[in-house]
Amino acid sequence: MFVERFTASLIALLLATPAAGADPTADAWASLARADVEAIHRDVLGIHPGVRDPQNPAFVATMEGHYRTAQARAAAAHSYLDWRDAVNGFIQSFRDGHTFVRYDAIPANLRWPGFLIDGRGTGYVAALVEGAPGVANGDEVTACDGQPIAEVLKTRLDAREADWSKAPERVRQAWRGFIDYRVDGPPPIKACTIVHDGKPSEVTLKWRTTPASTLVPRTSPLQRVIPGRPVALDYRPDGAALIRIGSFGDEVPLKALADAMTAGQAKLRAAPYVIFDLRGNRGGNSTWGGTYGRILFGDAVVDALDEPSTGKYFRASPQAVARLRLIAQEFTDDGPGMAEVAAYWTKIADRVAASPDGDTKLFTDYVNPPVPKPKVPPVPAYRRPIYILTDAGCFSSCIVAANTLIKLGGINVGEVMGENEEYGEITGPIALPSGLGRYWLPISIIRQRREDLGGTPVKRAWNGAMDDDAGVYGWIAGLAR
Repeated sequence: MFVERFTASLIALLLATPAAGADPTADAWASLARADVEAIHRDVLGIHPGVRDPQNPAFVATMEGHYRTAQARAAAAHSYLDWRDAVNGFIQSFRDGHTFVRYDAIPANLRWPGFLIDGRGTGYVAALVEGAPGVANGDEVTACDGQPIAEVLKTRLDAREADWSKAPERVRQAWRGFIDYRVDGPPPIKACTIVHDGKPSEVTLKWRTTPASTLVPRTSPLQRVIPGRPVALDYRPDGAALIRIGSFGDEVPLKALADAMTAGQAKLRAAPYVIFDLRGNRGGNSTWGGTYGRILFGDAVVDALDEPSTGKYFRASPQAVARLRLIAQEFTDDGPGMAEVAAYWTKIADRVAASPDGDTKLFTDYVNPPVPKPKVPPVPAYRRPIYILTDAGCFSSCIVAANTLIKLGGINVGEVMGENEEYGEITGPIALPSGLGRYWLPISIIRQRREDLGGTPVKRAWNGAMDDDAGVYGWIAGLAR
């Protein structure tokens, strides 16, 4: 098994000339896996707010159980994939998108049957089809090896490659079910039921080996990752306002968008309908949702909304405080455009560091006082249709911002958005000791109602490809007529 990049120490181990009959990599992978699992465990105990969460008293015991499982997998690791199972399994056990790992080394080759699958509506369709006999792009895949496709994917992926308990992850990660990094031995799936033009047929899969570097980057649309999505205000040919927000992570274009909306407020409010396109937005600063809502609807309408959360909580452990200061410094290093965000994190770090209870209790930076609500709901300045276009890639602060716009009267269309846990804002990357990847952990708790955390069905579902701009915009235009 070869991987694209290794640390120098691992290369030396792999290339060492062994004694007769010995496997030079077996002990190396177990050693690397143990060290990486230990590092994640140590940082969770020192940083993760769940350790001190009074509303989740089982967090530590549950985590320790998964840690023991990861330790056992690590001790038995004899290959890259065994190492990955140990590390990824531990990370996936948190079932929280704010706890994740990115690998700097993947196998050079993988197996696939000449197609992957994409989550569409309530089912799965073939995608990226290349020379797979009996399969065409858009064909529905309903079963494999005698099992419903959903069960096949759950068995293959849950708790190792994806969190199958969350609907958006069942959409966003389905493609992984038809990729196999083990290029030897029997393939993981032998045959599937393929429905073409309404007619089902049993298709024997023809697995082939291909370079990972040529296939994996093409899966971005299937993962609902849309690189280079703009933050911009445009107008459709029918006069509709199209507000595309590819990220809430960069304050400079977000401020420019607010300025453009304000400068063109009269035209914006005269549009026959408005689309907020949040596809692929992985979060950042959720307060921009309210900012844009004020420009479109008016201050009074936004002020009348209930607060989306009831407080933000942090640990005051030395490790957590150090990570808070690092976050502040990273935003400072990003330049003047991020000065306000950097100042916020500096203030948080200083206050948490001064917490009188230390790391025995969570420290709350603020408690929102009740805001008197008007007896008569204010009239919004814009009363035509507003569509909030989401996909399974809309996550974290994107969910919060989308919810704000939905509460202001927006209609959620497209695809189920991601699903948060209360554990929020991340810190990282933290390098694995092996040098083969980096991981991120949540550093705060944002108390929210379960119904505000995402993962709920949209009002109107788009069953086409989620990266089909012309198709999805045309479909929304039809809804608005």
